[in-house]
Amino acid sequence: MRLVSKKTFLSLPENTLYLKLHKSEVLCIKGKSLENHGEYTDWYVQNTCEIECSGSDEYNDILCKAEDDENFSFELNLHLEGRDGLFEDEEQFLVYEKKDVIELIERLKECL
Repeated sequence: MRLVSKKTFLSLPENTLYLKLHKSEVLCIKGKSLENHGEYTDWYVQNTCEIECSGSDEYNDILCKAEDDENFSFELNLHLEGRDGLFEDEEQFLVYEKKDVIELIERLKECL
């Protein structure tokens, strides 16, 4: 694992697995970096806890059902992208390297 600056992070390839340092966020997958006036300033992100739904109304309905019934199960959408859009220049990122991703996959297999 590496700790990198936002500038370095934006230069990393798509499908980089990461966490924002000092944020209580879920594990994310980096999408394409977005350029503005010749400089990378934002990127697409895939949240690994995104709920499969058609919009905000269905999203809220799903969460309400889940709160009322702990046995209610819902699908994830692991390919939904959105822009990060926070523009915090001093952000730092914990970036998983290839060996870290392999170890994580192996550990997750133990959860099955």
